[in-house]
Amino acid sequence: MAIDSLQAATHAAVKLQNMYRSFRDRRKLADTLIAELWGHAIDFAILNISTTFFFECLNERSSNTRWTRIGFNASMV
Repeated sequence: MAIDSLQAATHAAVKLQNMYRSFRDRRKLADTLIAELWGHAIDFAILNISTTFFFECLNERSSNTRWTRIGFNASMV
C-alpha cells in the first residue's frame, strides 16, 4: 500500500513538474515573441516618421526653391 501511494505521489509530482516546465518554456517563447514584435513596431514607427519627414521636406523644399529661383531670375532680367 505504501509503495503504491509513494509511486502515485511520485508520478503526480513528476507530472506537475513537467507541466510547470512546459508552461515556463511557453512563457519564455511568448516573451521573446512580444519583444520581437515590439522591436518591429518601433522600427516601423521610426522608418515611417523619417520617410514622412523626408518626403514632406522634399516637396516643400522643391516648390519653395522653384518659386524663389524663378523670382530671383526674374529680378535679374
